[in-house]
Amino acid sequence: MTESAFKKPREKKWYVKWWGVSLIVFVGLFFSLAVASAIFMFTMSAKLKSGAISPEELFGKKYAVSHNETLYGVNSPTLGSAGAPVSMVVFLDFSSIQSGDSMVAVNKIMYDEYYKNQVNFIFRHFPNIADPLSIAASLAIECAYEQERFFEMANAIFSEPDISQASFSRLASASGLDKVEFESCFQSQQNLFRIDRDGKDGQYLGVKASPTFIINDKIVEGTPRVEDIKKAIDLMLIEK
Repeated sequence: MTESAFKKPREKKWYVKWWGVSLIVFVGLFFSLAVASAIFMFTMSAKLKSGAISPEELFGKKYAVSHNETLYGVNSPTLGSAGAPVSMVVFLDFSSIQSGDSMVAVNKIMYDEYYKNQVNFIFRHFPNIADPLSIAASLAIECAYEQERFFEMANAIFSEPDISQASFSRLASASGLDKVEFESCFQSQQNLFRIDRDGKDGQYLGVKASPTFIINDKIVEGTPRVEDIKKAIDLMLIEK
């Protein structure tokens, strides 16, 4: 027999052995799960920050949001001093005359040199869900808010004597909005989830109709007199 007949067969590489193949499969699955988990956490974090999903919806009622988040919402429009000692929440139906009266009252407070530095108003949606015009008005307001024209659009809508679906595009242009961007936002209804979230928070807090002010955790339906709002601010300042 030749010398080559006594040579040992060449040993297989580790990655073709059964344990090597198993190791490769295990490592591949581990990294796939790690990447998928990271993507999921990033996506859910972004949705939580934007308000597209609530902690209750993601984790269950056991992890309910704080009272402040339910009251103030996520990235809600505000008017006043960001560092003001007093905060008031106003739930509005942007298609109603009564809510327009509330905006007038708030503006009067803001014209007062003293009170404008003492209070921060937070505006939230509470439309009539049975009225398509009411929902459309909230959508128009949200699209204006994206272009930092919330108050211009709100005042324009409330000043319109006979608001209709056809009014919003014209009022958006008059309020200084980019018309193409506004139309894209408005037609897509991309902010409907924010309006729905505000409505659900309002119901949870006990809001039943618009307009409603929440002053120091007290619900005040309708539009309070300007002097009554000032008195409430004074009282809250004393309690601070």
